[in-house]
Amino acid sequence: MVLITRALFGLLLWPLLAIALIAIDLIAIFVLFVIHPALALIPLAIAVAGVFVYARWERRHFRPPDA
Repeated sequence: MVLITRALFGLLLWPLLAIALIAIDLIAIFVLFVIHPALALIPLAIAVAGVFVYARWERRHFRPPDA
């Protein structure tokens, strides 16, 4: 039973972490937008930078096969 639990947790760790971080980012956007609309750009910029860094990492590590 412990082995199955550990395997499922290892499999679901990264997707659950991504969902949690997206939820935290959305909450931060709404809270900062209530304080001042320009402050909502800070978590948006962090999210865009994260997507950019992830895309570059994927491109470097998983190149398509040569045709």
